[in-house]
Amino acid sequence: MKYNILWVLLVGFSCLIHAQTHLKLPTFKPKLYDSLDRTYFPHWESSLRIVNNIVYNPQNHTFIDVKDAYYNRLVDYYKMMPEDPNDILYIFMDALLYDKDDFCYKYNQAMKNSGLNMDTYYKKQKPMMDKMCECVLESYNKKLIAKLNTMADDDQKYRNQEPFDWKKQRVLDSINVKEALLIYDQYGLPDRRLVGVENEDIFFFIIQHSNLELMERFLPEIKEATDVRRLSPTLYPYMYDRICMIKGNPQEFGTQFQFNEKTKRNEMYKTIKLEQVNINRKKYGLKEL
Repeated sequence: MKYNILWVLLVGFSCLIHAQTHLKLPTFKPKLYDSLDRTYFPHWESSLRIVNNIVYNPQNHTFIDVKDAYYNRLVDYYKMMPEDPNDILYIFMDALLYDKDDFCYKYNQAMKNSGLNMDTYYKKQKPMMDKMCECVLESYNKKLIAKLNTMADDDQKYRNQEPFDWKKQRVLDSINVKEALLIYDQYGLPDRRLVGVENEDIFFFIIQHSNLELMERFLPEIKEATDVRRLSPTLYPYMYDRICMIKGNPQEFGTQFQFNEKTKRNEMYKTIKLEQVNINRKKYGLKEL
């Protein structure tokens, strides 16, 4: 209950904060930096200018770039130390509002337990930021996460073995699909808002390993969830290409491979023009081929 109350208060407070807070660049503070960190200040300053430009001009960048820029912006400001320690809260809330689940996952993995833990300078602000992300992470459905993790183990039980026992794996896949549909009927798409970034892809892979009918049924919803930052952007291209491959059409993102009996190697399934493939890949955060 305490997490819910705190989260409501924080969201209400965040509505007062502009989504692209402009702050002065921090000045060099030699007395506050560790001697090993002093030489890094110009690097931090350069990095901060770059990420600020992305945050202030999101229309010129993919949402993957913007999401990463919000997080990196916090890290840069945090290391450089604004003149007023409270200013870090504005930067924190900007990132939290853009994608709370991805941001808090990164924050918990790196910022919370890292060497950047400047408790003296941020002695009031750091506990507040920790608690906000704790609220986000505690909001996930733990029972559903446990269920999905069991399904994920079954999804890979025989796929990770050599030789691959298709017959046994198909039985588990069939059970997983039935469970996945029951989950969907009860919760809708179990995206990062419900189960967090670490578990958002489990339902996706269950459907990916089902059949063409189910993949086509869920593809529009996966696309929509991707566009509004509720799923990792890399998931949609994989399912889209898999559908193309099953239908015998060229893939558009270059994510699918087939085993060539002649060469005895996995080779990329046919694609549209490579130039367009790389344009498509960049939009969804995939590396250029």
